[in-house]
Amino acid sequence: MCSTATRCLATWSCSWRRNPEAAQRIVGNVISALTLQQVRDARMASLLLDAPQVRTPLEVVQWFGAMQAQDVASGHWSLGIRSAHATDADVVAAFERREIVRTWPMRGTIHVVPACDVAWLLELTGSRALSGAARRREQLGLTLA
Repeated sequence: MCSTATRCLATWSCSWRRNPEAAQRIVGNVISALTLQQVRDARMASLLLDAPQVRTPLEVVQWFGAMQAQDVASGHWSLGIRSAHATDADVVAAFERREIVRTWPMRGTIHVVPACDVAWLLELTGSRALSGAARRREQLGLTLA
């Protein structure tokens, strides 16, 4: 049932601007087809919080693509809680092995991303971040020199 709900919600998110009434019917049908507990279960599963399995920090980050980690300790906790038996040392080791990286790929906030994805993420979003940084330096009266 979750895959049907996911397809319907994906359809809704793509079509709501073209036909809001039809999109609302789709969402209404999905919501009425699922119990509140099924919605909760699907949400917890998508967040990898339903029943932690043995996953590496890299596997967790790959699942999400990027995870906000503005605060180091909270970022470590967020990775560890999604994997059975993970410790802070396991998370630190993944950073030290350079499997995962903290960087600013989007939105001006720090995220943990798979190291293999850093280049294309920064290529995709970097120009916007750099232009914002240039404006901020100008506002502060700073130069690159």
